[in-house]
Amino acid sequence: ADTNRLICPSRLIICFRVRWRTKMKIEKIEAFKVQIPMKGDYRMSRGAHTALHSLVVRVTTDDGIVGVGDAHQGVPGYSSETVDTMHAVVTNSYVPVLRDRPLESLEQLYNDLNRARMGNPFARSALDIALYDALSRAQGVTISEMLGGPVRQKLDLSASIGIDDPDKVAATAKSYVASGFGTIKAKVGSGDVDEDIERVRAIREAVGESV
Repeated sequence: ADTNRLICPSRLIICFRVRWRTKMKIEKIEAFKVQIPMKGDYRMSRGAHTALHSLVVRVTTDDGIVGVGDAHQGVPGYSSETVDTMHAVVTNSYVPVLRDRPLESLEQLYNDLNRARMGNPFARSALDIALYDALSRAQGVTISEMLGGPVRQKLDLSASIGIDDPDKVAATAKSYVASGFGTIKAKVGSGDVDEDIERVRAIREAVGESV
């Protein structure tokens, strides 16, 4: 229902004028494979990212409201899901379940998705974000407001550094701190423990003890 709040001065009460409407339905769900290039390689113990291979999901309602979500695949060994498997699960298993269903009943939709195909957390994540995005836009609020309001108004982000030569990771860490980051996450697991220790030590010496 669309609700307009009115003040009735003569009686000093709050009145509500309600216009009922049919439930908004999911009209279309689209899934797109995208590749986002990275500036240099991002090496981890199980492989390296040279680009972000992501699935973008777009949900459109019968009112024309659009919600968007995404998820990207990890390096081999990090997850059983790839962009191809995410795309297949969303388009072949989840879209038939969700099409023409009321958007407001998210919990029921999730139960039905489990019956259609359990697991697949990456694919479900992209779809989940898109559904919440569409519903919050329909209600004219942010997702955090729809879920009860934000706990904090600001989030501190961390910067992540892949495996590389000690002098390079030290310079990268220093540049991150200069740009405002207060937390640095350094990848280890190169296969040589001494090199990992040297790499972490180089970062600490570059950024000091306050980070």
